[in-house]
Amino acid sequence: MNTKLLLSAVILANLGNAHASTQGYAEALYSDYSTASNNQVTFTLYELAQGSMSSLKGAPISLLIGAPSYIVSGSDHAISIENVKLEAVAGRKSPVDAEDLNFEVDEFDRTGYPYKQGEYRLFTVGVQIGKELYSHKAVEFCWEKQSYCQVIDLNVDFLDSVVNGIREQKAKGWSVLHTSTPADTMTEAGRCGIASNPSIKTREENWPAYDRVYKRGGGRVMGRIYVKSVQLGMRCDTSCNGQVYGLVNASSGTAYGITSTVCDMAEDKVNSGRSVRHLGVTGCAHKTNGHAQFDISIEGLGSLATDFDIDIQGAHHQNGGVLRESCAFF
Repeated sequence: MNTKLLLSAVILANLGNAHASTQGYAEALYSDYSTASNNQVTFTLYELAQGSMSSLKGAPISLLIGAPSYIVSGSDHAISIENVKLEAVAGRKSPVDAEDLNFEVDEFDRTGYPYKQGEYRLFTVGVQIGKELYSHKAVEFCWEKQSYCQVIDLNVDFLDSVVNGIREQKAKGWSVLHTSTPADTMTEAGRCGIASNPSIKTREENWPAYDRVYKRGGGRVMGRIYVKSVQLGMRCDTSCNGQVYGLVNASSGTAYGITSTVCDMAEDKVNSGRSVRHLGVTGCAHKTNGHAQFDISIEGLGSLATDFDIDIQGAHHQNGGVLRESCAFF
């Protein structure tokens, strides 16, 4: 019996026993994606088949899970996923290429994970976005001796890479850091402090740098994003006038195969007597099989009312924002 017929027989034999699965690497992966998106999307996994990867020798991914008919994607930031959407593949370029579909299970040998030592689980993945329900197939591969697993799901864009990237940043304690220094003692004119909090005279926000690596089945790297750090700060000087300080660093990225990546940054500082405004943004967008876009434009350049807008195509990463404050005597 050839691989295709054997696989079909295994799946058919297990269809009647398909059940919602709640434990394992794959289940935790989908759960973490949902949590990071604030439940914009939820998943339910139904296990169809499981066994030794050796029984799948020569089986391409397309035979296991098929080509995608839709793609779920979102903008994965350091520790969150925003703007989750589902788009039909029909009428748009495929989110995967021939290498994704033709990758054979035994090719894992080249990545340091011998297929004869691995186990697989095949799932139907139920997807819910709002009131809309969808389903597709995905497959999990695990090597117990090496404590390593990987899920290949061509319908959820870079699922494994996104979730593990977020897990890494959470483990590092990534967060926007807010710092300040106390206001000086009282003078004849009063005590100078920041209008939003008179007890302090400086305010600073720091976005740490982070990176993300996007991989396909077998560990094939399709892109890298390096989102750089942003520091937005202001202080009240000895005359109780506002002064801005800080630094915005340029982000960068690389893309391979059918992916594209673009990056941009913008900064504008305004001191106007006691009032200040510091704008600083850096980031990148990436897109599978299309042209990514990440163009930052500053509106009202040089004024206290300055804001920014970003023209985006694809999923994007971003650090920074706008800091507005003023100093006063209290």
